[in-house]
Amino acid sequence: MRFAVGVNHTPRWHDFNAGTIQADLAGIVGAGITDVRFLVPWDGPPSVLEQLEAFVGLIADAGLRCLPSLTCTAGIGNIYSGTLLERQVAFARDAGSRLRAHPAIVAWDIGHAFTTVSPPPGGKVTSGEHASEPAAERTLAGWSKSLADAFRTASGLPATVGTTSDDLTHDNNVRLATLCVPLSFASIQGSNVSLDFARDRLDVEGLPFLAMLTAAFSFKPTFVTGFGNPSYPYYTDDENAAYCTQVLERLHQDGRLGAYWFTWPGSESSVTAALGAFAQERPETVKPRDMPMISSTYYYRTLPASTQTLYDAFLSFIADRRRPLMSS
Repeated sequence: MRFAVGVNHTPRWHDFNAGTIQADLAGIVGAGITDVRFLVPWDGPPSVLEQLEAFVGLIADAGLRCLPSLTCTAGIGNIYSGTLLERQVAFARDAGSRLRAHPAIVAWDIGHAFTTVSPPPGGKVTSGEHASEPAAERTLAGWSKSLADAFRTASGLPATVGTTSDDLTHDNNVRLATLCVPLSFASIQGSNVSLDFARDRLDVEGLPFLAMLTAAFSFKPTFVTGFGNPSYPYYTDDENAAYCTQVLERLHQDGRLGAYWFTWPGSESSVTAALGAFAQERPETVKPRDMPMISSTYYYRTLPASTQTLYDAFLSFIADRRRPLMSS
């Protein structure tokens, strides 16, 4: 299986224009990029389902693959149970059946940045001597299973979920081991702007470290579904292009499934050229080689020190592996 390289690019659902979309997709294809991830609002108007079907059709016509990711209005309420969960499951069944076994769909993402959209309820419950678990852990596991099962039954396709760097650097009451049980792979997204442990603003090991944590805590293959840094005034295009290439090299070396830049930079961007160049190498995925890991229970209990301690250990663990990349 080849390492996937793509971009995040969502159409304007409120002003869906096939001509504009085709032009954007042509630019992505022309750059040599192979995959597109996009957000689709499950709480949108009924027309979204028809537009979703049309958009995936345009993606397929362009020769691209895609990862549709469910999202909704921030602050909508508790999406993990009750009526809102029922609405998500109904949407998953409708969308999955319309696009059953579609060859252009890599998988369904059941919830983009879900803890940001709907923060899980707080509180802890005792789970054994000297141990506790989030009170919401089993509720989130049930939410994940309900949506993954709905997509698998209706579409015959796998599922993942959109965790973010904040779910690892803070205790948002998410535990990947239970959340990811029904999923085919785990996923993570993040930017150096939000990584307090990063050595500097262009630290190219921060995202690979978080991907390793995700793989270790989920016990699943891991995909980086969004990475990158905002442009001016934070980073120049050339800085981001160099960062992009170096992060892709490291994620591939570490055995991840692929990575998508957080946006479509446009045909003239140096980042686009970097993404296309790496995609055209068509590297095969490799077997992960991750360092031994502490339990997630201990990790979250000892935040934020545990993140920094493990990052320092990670840098030592991958030092020999990285030398060929440092000299290239």
